[in-house]
Amino acid sequence: SVVHGARVLRRGPRATSLSLYESLPLINRVLAYSNLRFYGHPPEVALRPTATMYAKGHCWSFGDEFSSSRARRQTQDGLRGEYATLTVALSQEVTVTEVMIDHAPRSIAAGNSALKMFRVIGYEDIGAFGEPWELGSFEYDSKLGLQTFEIPTSVGGADVPKLKAVSLAVDSNWGAE
Repeated sequence: SVVHGARVLRRGPRATSLSLYESLPLINRVLAYSNLRFYGHPPEVALRPTATMYAKGHCWSFGDEFSSSRARRQTQDGLRGEYATLTVALSQEVTVTEVMIDHAPRSIAAGNSALKMFRVIGYEDIGAFGEPWELGSFEYDSKLGLQTFEIPTSVGGADVPKLKAVSLAVDSNWGAE
């Protein structure tokens, strides 16, 4: 979490996707920066827990990674999500054993959108420039709320090392089928 020193990577080939308001036309961004219109939160909110269980949270809003003219398209190597990518530099190297995803249930969520299919990719270096460790593909069930996804301890017969950066590559989105 950002509380413990993690930070969102915004530069480099595995940089986090732009937030929705960052990918909008200039007039919309001016309205957002002026607090005259709300287009969502930056990606850091995805790393902070919501205070009350099943309350409407502070969701990271993002557009389709490849539909905006301002979207980041540094690499086409399959390591970026089809919809968005969130890459986090961890505060220290860790053994990643699980990933937890939480989203307000559809019954109370504003709109009807939540991530669906996603992949977890790890890196041994803090900037996510090195060789990727593809740690798994998963499906989030938007009806269930908080879910835990177990990360394997070995990939392709090799033990997964301690990692310094992790990417969440969002490949599909509930409500955007």
